Amino acid sequence: MQRRAGRFPVLRGDPIHFRQQRGFAFEPFACVMRHLRSGCGAGVFLSARSILFAAFALVMTSVGGSVQAVEARPDLEYFPSRLHAAIFRNWDIVPIERLAKVLGTDERAVRAAGKSMGLTAPEKISPEMQRRNIEIIIRRNWTLVPKEQLEGLLGFSGAQLDEFLGKEIFLRALLASPPSRLTPLAYEKPLPEVAARVKWFKTHLKKHLAAVADTPVEPRMFFTNELCRPHDSADYIPGTKPDHGDADLRSGWVIKLPENASPCLRDTVGDFADYCKTIQHTHRLDTTTASQNDRTDKTITLELQQAQHSRGLYILDIESGRIGIRGADERAVARGLFELERRMGERGGPFLSAVQETMQPSFVPRYVSSY
Repeated sequence: MQRRAGRFPVLRGDPIHFRQQRGFAFEPFACVMRHLRSGCGAGVFLSARSILFAAFALVMTSVGGSVQAVEARPDLEYFPSRLHAAIFRNWDIVPIERLAKVLGTDERAVRAAGKSMGLTAPEKISPEMQRRNIEIIIRRNWTLVPKEQLEGLLGFSGAQLDEFLGKEIFLRALLASPPSRLTPLAYEKPLPEVAARVKWFKTHLKKHLAAVADTPVEPRMFFTNELCRPHDSADYIPGTKPDHGDADLRSGWVIKLPENASPCLRDTVGDFADYCKTIQHTHRLDTTTASQNDRTDKTITLELQQAQHSRGLYILDIESGRIGIRGADERAVARGLFELERRMGERGGPFLSAVQETMQPSFVPRYVSSY
């Protein structure tokens, strides 16, 4: 490997040489110090220009110079600079206008910097995505920017960030301490040495993007759409047939509600009817009450039995022509409907085996915290 007069590697295409080289920031000072030592040893007086140059190099070394001053950061060795690392890591998770504000520039400059690295145009980040990106923003920027700029990227105040990290105790433990002497980032045009690294970065990034161009990609956070769906379409398996004696819910069934059913129970019944129709492909299940309809065939009857004092207990009574759910309260009856959904999902169709069971919960869960 070729080296300079000093001990730092020359930039090459190989990633091992793609380090942020200390020679950029420290070599001028080192040269001047060698000059000082040799001059003083020979009894030579230095000119005012040499002294000023040495002072300038010393100041540049002590304060780190510009934002592009080289830092020995193995975790960032592939990036042209810490500034470019911040732009790259936040490109798809922080709105461009917010990123530009944190870096003290405008959107045009940030977009140009991203384009120079080979990044495609950023997608619009919705408020919901911003809310869900909080943890990933913290993880990507914890070692890149000081706390004040991290707050700006999140749109948080200092108190809000402290509160979030106080709740996410495992995340805070994983983050550990940020690097010492982490200085604020501010945008500035790349110097020639950094520009060469930007060109190298763009070449390799485009090569990578071309290699994965045929890989299916779904929008960020798209999986939450599936997680938020109350019903799973995989519960229905085409071709599933009922067995002899099963309750076949494909057509002609109604749901009989208790008198004075609460809105909560009515919503649960509506959700069950929607599951049967949209997932299990049954005909529509109408709802009625005992006073409105006294039919018993092909009826799912929901009853409240106040004599049952056991919280959460319900009795499931399934026959081929009727289904009964008797519960100690409305929540117990709702759990009975959830159980019918679960059994149909396991079966792969709108069929329920005849059974009479008393379902007693082992424990009643209690909401404790949001995390």
